[in-house]
Amino acid sequence: MHDGLFAQSHAAFINTLIDVPQPPQLRAMFDALGHQARLQGRQAALAALVEGAAAKSAMLVAVDDIHWADEDTLDDLAVVASVIADHPVILAMTARRGGDALDQAWHNRIADVPMTTINVGPLREEDTKTLAQPYFDKFSQYTLDCIERAAGNPLFLEQLLINAHTSQPRDVPDSIQSIVLARLDRLASVDKQALLAASVIGHRFGLKTLRHMIGSPNYDCSGLVGSYLVREDGTDFIFANALIRDGAYESLLQANRQELHQKAAEWFDGRNLVLRGRHLDRGGAAEAAEAYPAAARQSA
Repeated sequence: MHDGLFAQSHAAFINTLIDVPQPPQLRAMFDALGHQARLQGRQAALAALVEGAAAKSAMLVAVDDIHWADEDTLDDLAVVASVIADHPVILAMTARRGGDALDQAWHNRIADVPMTTINVGPLREEDTKTLAQPYFDKFSQYTLDCIERAAGNPLFLEQLLINAHTSQPRDVPDSIQSIVLARLDRLASVDKQALLAASVIGHRFGLKTLRHMIGSPNYDCSGLVGSYLVREDGTDFIFANALIRDGAYESLLQANRQELHQKAAEWFDGRNLVLRGRHLDRGGAAEAAEAYPAAARQSA
């Protein structure tokens, strides 16, 4: 037992949940298991972990952006949802409107577990004014124009107001893409290069990977953090919002995008063959056809 949360028989599967290598005494046993046995073992360990933690105190389990979840993750969430019926646990999951991955089959799996769906609509006018209050002194009419343009969308309003805070506002941008392009143009050359390269890596990126991509071994992300475009997340960095990453990525010319994907593939060569194959593919490289089988062999 580890603090009473799970039995030793679950240890190998807990290791897979937190993505750490199996110790020598567990590796042979784990390697001998088939896919279905590993899946069942992981889900049993996950259930034991939730039950063990809930026995000590009530808790909230929050999972964001499940519209990006793969099938195994959705299966794991169904296990958690089934477990919490008899424990003081609330499972809160968020998804974009129109991107809810929880279909009828998923709801059937959790049987009689009570579930409430809350559709979050646009902010009311008084709420948008409260959100924008700090900007009224300097940008009174412009702030009102931003509120009108955002139409109750808090993300869009936030980005409009940050844009006003970091520039001399004239016309109100009509989309997140317009805001991203305007903020890109105001960045120092190296920061602009870094943000575009980071958008190729993905929503989360490591500093060493980014330095390789832009050929600058001493680069740091302070300029991007100060511009509210990315933020630190442990030892990595993530985009302040997925739409900022998407806007930067879509602004790349195809030739530049392919070149950056191939640089990313160079970085992941020998480190992560799956990501190497993915970047070669997106970079239009001929080697992509051979990279995927190599990645599959490594995973197998």
